[in-house]
Parts: sequence; C-alpha cells; structure tokens
Amino acid sequence: MPISVLVLDPEKVFQTSVARKLRLHDIRVLTRPGFEGLKPILESLRFDALLLDAALLRAGLDPLRAVLAAHPAMAVILTASSEDAAVVRQTSALVAECLVKPIHPDTLLASVERHAGEKPECAD
Repeated sequence: MPISVLVLDPEKVFQTSVARKLRLHDIRVLTRPGFEGLKPILESLRFDALLLDAALLRAGLDPLRAVLAAHPAMAVILTASSEDAAVVRQTSALVAECLVKPIHPDTLLASVERHAGEKPECAD
C-alpha cells in the first residue's frame, strides 16, 4: 500500500511544491491550510504521516494532541521557521522529526519515507 501523507501548512506555495514532490514518488498527499474541518477527513481516511507547519501550533498544542489521540500511529514531521523555536521545544515529545524551512525537497522526501507509519517517540 502506498504511503499517505497529510500536509497542514498555511502557505499554498509550500503545499503545492511538497505535494508535487511526494506524488512523483507515488506517495498519496492531501493538503489543507490548517486544522479547520479536519475531523471528518481523519474519521474517513488513514494517513501514515502528518507534515505539520509549526506556525499552526503557536496558539497551543491541543489540535495536534486531538489528531494524535485519534491516530496515535501517525508520525508527525514538524516544519518550522526560526521564529518557531518555542513550538519546537514544546512538541519534541510528540513529533518524529523537525525540519527547518526552507527544506530541500530530497530531505523532505527522505523524512517522510523514514517516518511514515512509525509510532512517535520522545526525542530526548
């Protein structure tokens, strides 16, 4: 079964470029700008990995915790910019890896392939 990735990022250009790169490697991709309206999608579809922009967690970690409660085996790959250092520290126990933007497409692909389907572990 092919890898399936959910991309949550408010930047449309990032969503599009990531989806294009992953689809070239037969990875199924669904993109959304944020957590809004995500519940019915998560109830009907299974994803191996969540590629999540740290900016979406600046207001708190509750949306991520809710997603992980519903899908505990889904690996979370956080994408962050330099101003997201606090979010990165807060999520270290919830994410498989953190990638700092700008991200080289091959680095992103390798991370998705490495972590898809892994159960998240604490990154001490």
